[in-house]
Amino acid sequence: MNSKPLKLEGRRPLRNWSKRKPNARRGKLGLLEEEYDSKLLEDSNKNTNDFDNAAKTREIKSKRVSLKKKYKVVRKVKEHNRKKAKVAKKLRLSGKNKVEKDPGIPNNWPFKEHELKALEARRTKAIKELEQKKAERKERARRRKLGLLEEARRRKLGLLEEEYDSKLLEDSNKNTNDLDNAAKTRGVHLCCLLLARGGI
Repeated sequence: MNSKPLKLEGRRPLRNWSKRKPNARRGKLGLLEEEYDSKLLEDSNKNTNDFDNAAKTREIKSKRVSLKKKYKVVRKVKEHNRKKAKVAKKLRLSGKNKVEKDPGIPNNWPFKEHELKALEARRTKAIKELEQKKAERKERARRRKLGLLEEARRRKLGLLEEEYDSKLLEDSNKNTNDLDNAAKTRGVHLCCLLLARGGI
């Protein structure tokens, strides 16, 4: 047999990287040995930063969340809502709404005394108005109970008692006349019906 090595057609022989000169690239770039080393370090740092950035962007792009995290968030939200509802319920039951305190007038205000007096005057005026409205409401309720609302209406109309009574009579007469007319027409209809049936 032939001792010739077999040649594989169509395949290129592998390059021997160990025989390659290490300074070939440096020579092409035209750099000194120290500059070349520093450039290599910078490139390697850039590459690691690029890998870090790629990893970060990969994390941001993924919207997948572990179930542990998901249910933890859900639990926290429930707790927060429960606390809010509890506080609102307490406020409703106590009947007190949280009102912000009036900060008052600072001591270095130029016309502090004048402002305080004006404020007190406004407060007393508002209190008097509230008391007056309350008294009027009570008076109206008392009149309603006693049936004195008619007198108030009469006073509003500005009529004397006799005129008011005559006006009431006219209104009632109109109503009775309307009723009489309705009864008469109804009676006529009834008579017509009875005649048609032959009942009369």
